[in-house]
Amino acid sequence: MEDRKVYQPKSENQNERKIILALNQPLTAKQIAAKTGIPKDTCSHQMAKFVRNHLAICLNPIAGNTRVYWLTENGQKFREELCMESNLRHTDFILPNLNWELYGWICFNQRSVVLRALTEPMQPSQIRRRIKNRFASTKITSNNIRDVIRLLEKQGVVQKVFVGKRIRPKYELTETGLQFQKLLNNVPN
Repeated sequence: MEDRKVYQPKSENQNERKIILALNQPLTAKQIAAKTGIPKDTCSHQMAKFVRNHLAICLNPIAGNTRVYWLTENGQKFREELCMESNLRHTDFILPNLNWELYGWICFNQRSVVLRALTEPMQPSQIRRRIKNRFASTKITSNNIRDVIRLLEKQGVVQKVFVGKRIRPKYELTETGLQFQKLLNNVPN
């Protein structure tokens, strides 16, 4: 039986180091780019290289866009070594049992912004005001928000709630939505 040589990234390659250190939870290439300041194309290329070399896996391989990546056991060992070298605190991330296909779908800009803004039962107009205040650079209309809310409701990420005697429902996150929101809030816009 032949011993397979395990790929070890060169610790001199600053992009590889930054990307490995940024992977403290499952992330898309766009999220990695936001965390590291490395261009998104470079992050995508580097993550594909890590997948080929068994340092990372794609949690939603069917996705064409917003692929979500996480470290394999070898990748986690390398990340731990880099943290020790750089005197950074290393924390283990336990991969939750989530629908990663759905999470990748939610990582599109408008969907993720709506999900992040939804912190209590709200109507679409309230969500829009919250987005305008918290995510000023995001352009989204009330109609876009209503469409996104309907899509998220179909996927079981949000649910209708009737508060008081109001005719129009408010929307709140389901348990799945809360888990997705927690992951999204750990990543810069």
